[in-house]
Amino acid sequence: MGANPRPPALDTAPVNKLIWTFSLPAICSQVVSSMNNIVDQTFMGWGIGDLAIAAANVAFPVFTLITALACLIGIGCASGYSLFLGRRDQAGARKNLGNAVVLAVAVGLLMAVLGLVFLEPMLYLFGATEAMMPYSPALYLRPPLGGALRHLCHGYGPCDPG
Repeated sequence: MGANPRPPALDTAPVNKLIWTFSLPAICSQVVSSMNNIVDQTFMGWGIGDLAIAAANVAFPVFTLITALACLIGIGCASGYSLFLGRRDQAGARKNLGNAVVLAVAVGLLMAVLGLVFLEPMLYLFGATEAMMPYSPALYLRPPLGGALRHLCHGYGPCDPG
């Protein structure tokens, strides 16, 4: 097995290379996430019908909220991590990274618990109707239950030290 390639040093690599090195994974992640949504909608429409598509659209704001909070943590972590590395403070950078991981998991678990406790009211709040309710809980449960993992991925990903 070969050694893991290290990202270029932030203080010596050309800026254009750094932009591509660090933005390409984020772009790919967003494209894959969007494609997942499109494929889900297509198969639900073909296999179940329009009520399943409507139920998935009711759950979509939850996905967006979870992703937004996770990216908030991740981008904040990356900014702090960069500031610490700029000061050549490795201990501070590691502490910042550890705090971000703990915060990401804690927020993810909190969202999972709140999502499970307030399942039905949230579905109605986001526009579910009685006709959609047989489909909505199954689609809605995916985001809160996967929230801790998503938070960990988005919270840690932007400040991955390599």
